[in-house]
Amino acid sequence: MVLCHASPARLEIRRSGGFGATVLSAIALGAFALAPLLSGGAVTSGRALLAFVLGLVAGLLAIVARPRARGLRILLDAGVIDDDQGTARALARARGITLTSGGSTLEHAARARYRAELELDAGERLVLLEDPDPARVLADLRRVLGYVSLPVRPGWGLGDDRTPWRTAPPRRTETPRVSIRGKPQEAERGAGICVAGGALVIGTAMGIMHVARIRSGADTSLLSWVLSLSLFGFVVVLAAFLLSDVVVVEIGPDRVRVERHALGLTLSRFEVAAAEIRGATAVGLVPGEPRHLVLETRAGFRSFSLVGEAATRAAAALDGA
Repeated sequence: MVLCHASPARLEIRRSGGFGATVLSAIALGAFALAPLLSGGAVTSGRALLAFVLGLVAGLLAIVARPRARGLRILLDAGVIDDDQGTARALARARGITLTSGGSTLEHAARARYRAELELDAGERLVLLEDPDPARVLADLRRVLGYVSLPVRPGWGLGDDRTPWRTAPPRRTETPRVSIRGKPQEAERGAGICVAGGALVIGTAMGIMHVARIRSGADTSLLSWVLSLSLFGFVVVLAAFLLSDVVVVEIGPDRVRVERHALGLTLSRFEVAAAEIRGATAVGLVPGEPRHLVLETRAGFRSFSLVGEAATRAAAALDGA
């Protein structure tokens, strides 16, 4: 849910839906539906019936998982909130906006997103803004608040003194020199260790198999060697990526640079003058567990995947805390 149009007459918020999680089940059942028809032998009535039933269920799941557009319009001149279901509510019922998080419940998908929910009287809530990028939500929220004056209740692990949706005053230009390193994803190091262990097991098993074939005098085709080495190489590279994936925040008196490195390569780089930064905040879907570092510059908001203490330290150093 992102802000598509903003004017004194109306605010239009819309988001094109994505496929729900049940699409995976639909694909799997669709493949199973073809199996009775493609297997050897004559196609009997029983096999045809099984294929039809599986195909029908796969089709129904695909319909359930189909993308659904979501929308919300706030007609400021008429004082009405109109959703995509055709339900109209009086804008006067709005009591505030709350920063929350959660999955895309209307799409039956478990993808976590940053949200800003519109609170109405009688405890009713409407999803006003929603996106996996907190910078986009904050930028749109600031624009919404320029047309609708409502109090905002902090969330995302923000304290009451943190209000990034408000225009930040000019910050001090003296920035201490510091370098902060952290992982861009949670449990990435542990996952890398597990994958490295899997590479060791796979390499050992393949080595024993090929050595046994060589000792027995059996021929091993080139394809067998290629597949074995490809699988082992892929797992090794994946483990190396997970273990070496790191975000580096370089803070200096004049420049601030955020880079992501993996496998000795620079995957992304962002650099800005220190005087351009107006604020920095560490946010997360769960209080006390930051997932993103959000920078506010004169050009707008920018977020970076950075988890844990590294995000908190970087935000404190950049924000002058």
